[in-house]
Amino acid sequence: MKRRFFIFILIFFIPLTLFAARGPLDFTLGVLAQYNGELGQIQEQTENDDYQAFTDPSNYQFGPKARIKFSLIEISSAVLMSRDENTDFDCFFNGFVSFGITHDFSVCRLGIGLGPDLYYETATKGFRFGPMNDVQKNKIIQRNNLEKDADSLNEDDYEIWDMFITSPVNIRVTADFLVGPLNLGFSAVLPTNVSLEMADSWKSLFSEEKDLQRTKVGISMGFTVF
Repeated sequence: MKRRFFIFILIFFIPLTLFAARGPLDFTLGVLAQYNGELGQIQEQTENDDYQAFTDPSNYQFGPKARIKFSLIEISSAVLMSRDENTDFDCFFNGFVSFGITHDFSVCRLGIGLGPDLYYETATKGFRFGPMNDVQKNKIIQRNNLEKDADSLNEDDYEIWDMFITSPVNIRVTADFLVGPLNLGFSAVLPTNVSLEMADSWKSLFSEEKDLQRTKVGISMGFTVF
């Protein structure tokens, strides 16, 4: 029995390993499904045997994703659509751009990257980086020496670069199973309070303890174009 099982493993995994071999450059297009709840909520739901939320499509965000890899460097992005809870018509698009490193281990690809969130609101036709909460607004005010508070800050007071440089970055960890040209992946996104302009705080990005309960998870499927 053990011998048959060993032979089955060899027959199954050796072809996968051969087909999964990728060159130093590849470009992948696919789709991403990300659960709206954070890891803390997921743990609470599973402890209470409440699995109904996991089968409700409205609790997920769906959208296209693209990843380009050159040697160990990878740039990935995705766009997810959500409906505005305050209206019946307006929706907004949110996504991410992540820059990081990745490496193939036989049929498994592991990666880690950093990058901000992106938002586009259809109602206002506004594009922005980051959540644009009071914390980020105060960073913009300090950066541009504005004599305003967060409540009175408007879009005419800053540029896109100001939003980008003050937007908090996320730590994104990915694991993909490579089956020929197909990528079956899992991702975990952990938000931080560190932005690109906070050079003194970058050393704490990985050294300080993080609130893992804020992590969001998702699954994806992609096809390697080249």
